[in-house]
Amino acid sequence: MKKETLEDIKIMVPKTFSDERGNFSENFNQIRFNEEVDNNFFFVQDNKSCSKKGVFRGLHYQINKPQGKLVQVLSGEVFDVILDLRKNSDSFGDWMGITLSAENRKQVWIPPGFAHGFLVLSESAEFFYKVTDYWDKNLERTIKWDDNLINIDWPLNKIQGIGLKISEKDILSKISQRNDARVKKDYQSADKIRDDEKVTKIWNSDEDKSCLLYTSPSPRDKRQSRMPSSA
Repeated sequence: MKKETLEDIKIMVPKTFSDERGNFSENFNQIRFNEEVDNNFFFVQDNKSCSKKGVFRGLHYQINKPQGKLVQVLSGEVFDVILDLRKNSDSFGDWMGITLSAENRKQVWIPPGFAHGFLVLSESAEFFYKVTDYWDKNLERTIKWDDNLINIDWPLNKIQGIGLKISEKDILSKISQRNDARVKKDYQSADKIRDDEKVTKIWNSDEDKSCLLYTSPSPRDKRQSRMPSSA
């Protein structure tokens, strides 16, 4: 279900100081960040992706070693989506969407236990994010972008004539693996991801024949790359 806000999601706008020379902003300060989120999270890596209009990345998350992410757009504009997968959360399965752009300068803090993805609305976009844990190809999962149980309202009208551009890995998340024992085991044992009636509904619904989670090896797993998830 769509929500305007989700608990523990923080939206921040760095202060910018402008004069005749241009402008200056402090994008991140560890002390101020910890005060804002009321917790002592520390980041281990910074990542940046450059994408063209219509590119969709996500919805990604990690089991067992979930990542917290501080995300922002450096150039262009995206529609950013956050999906709550936290254990014991009242908003489990709910999502929120927010437009991030270089113009509005918004940053979003996404704590561990959420899935995340975005759709590029501008001709191109640079997406920057900090993560609290390292990417692990064996723990990464992908949730289907158009799953009808989650029912995310993507602004596809803003990319008319362009169409979605999705990686092979994220396309493979459409393959039905609902009866895969590994999928159920991963989901039910994952730290901060709930095993309850809603999970059972997601896995066993006869109405939805496509899977939520991608568990097959990513094409990039065949390489020796140590690059993290792009969303």
